[in-house]
Amino acid sequence: MVRIIPNRLKSNHGSKPASRSSSPMRGGTASTLVLRTTVLRGRNLAAKDKSGTSDPYLVVTLGDTRQSTPPISKSLNPEWNTNFDLPIAGPHCLLLEAVCWDKDRFGRDYMGTLEVIVEELFTSESTSQNHCGFAWSQNAPERKRRLNMSLEIFR
Repeated sequence: MVRIIPNRLKSNHGSKPASRSSSPMRGGTASTLVLRTTVLRGRNLAAKDKSGTSDPYLVVTLGDTRQSTPPISKSLNPEWNTNFDLPIAGPHCLLLEAVCWDKDRFGRDYMGTLEVIVEELFTSESTSQNHCGFAWSQNAPERKRRLNMSLEIFR
């Protein structure tokens, strides 16, 4: 998988990033911001098992921090309702990645990827909750695959 990251998100080796003034990375503050991520549910996920279902779970990564939801057995419409507090510790934490996997007895099957540019959550200059519904990148056929997450930033 090739990931294209906009130039404004790449490190400038010590200089201030050329991003919006509302970005938390500009001021060089000592306090760490936290991205509270609530993984709500998946809808119309791909069937990866022979039985026509999947055992989906989500791996959420922000910078060096990685968290995982529990797998939901035999479901194409899982309800996770799981919270993660992910630290926004620097410029390497500007991309939230969520990868959905199907849990198998001896391994896992890839189901899809979702990427959120964290910096864009700061455009409203508000730390209130943003409810996000995203289309899946894994071959969305006639019916759309969706993942619902809630994101909130706080100190």
